[in-house]
Amino acid sequence: MRRCAVVLAARCGASSRPSAARRVWLHSTSASHDAWQTYVDPASGNPYYYHVESKTTTWECPPELEGQSHEDPLGARTARAVPASSMARVLGFASLGADLAAGAALEMARRAAGGGTPGSTVLNPRNADVLATELCRMRGAALKIGQMLSVQDESFLPTPIAEALKRVRTHADIMPAYQLEQVLVEQLGPEWEAKFAHFGRQPVAAASIGQVHMAALHDGREVAVKVQYPGVATSINSDLANLERLVSVLNVAPQGLFIERIIEVAR
Repeated sequence: MRRCAVVLAARCGASSRPSAARRVWLHSTSASHDAWQTYVDPASGNPYYYHVESKTTTWECPPELEGQSHEDPLGARTARAVPASSMARVLGFASLGADLAAGAALEMARRAAGGGTPGSTVLNPRNADVLATELCRMRGAALKIGQMLSVQDESFLPTPIAEALKRVRTHADIMPAYQLEQVLVEQLGPEWEAKFAHFGRQPVAAASIGQVHMAALHDGREVAVKVQYPGVATSINSDLANLERLVSVLNVAPQGLFIERIIEVAR
């Protein structure tokens, strides 16, 4: 029997830790039945408009919305599949470790030749970019740790790392269309789209454990649909253990940062 996958807003605040059995939530966003919702077409990047009362869609901006900004809030986000299986996530951390080690070796070679950048050979600009990119791809607990580090006192962090972690805080990748479809089918059934009068396939927000889509129900209610990334709920402890091992082996934590305490808080 498939477990209940949709939980109304009143029950969504019960736990801050993601659930392995529940990966789609509905949050009511408005009691109005006479309102427009703005969506972004993933193919063209252009906005279109859905009227929740008449259930009609138009590319023409309604007069009520004239003058409002309709930029896609996640237009610059990269769509990359979340590593969902335990093996895929372990391999992701292993690949990240190898990439950081290679970057450190390259930096040492540059310094030996009279070039390179000052500071740690591991925490160099190239590795900072690699770290941010991979955390945004992995998402889950790994990205959450990166986001926690991004709000630390910047005096503890080398400038390249501090700048990279700012990107981690605001630029989580989004799921590609096929993976979003897989999660919705698994949680709501093959006819999941029939449960909505309209569903915006382009997310309006993305974070460490999931992304948010705007939608409308058949009774006219506007809702925000929170879709949890596959695999993140069951991989929290292993992600934190792998991240702690990576930090220890490569010695990438700056002195005084106490990364072990941050990981413990995340647990």
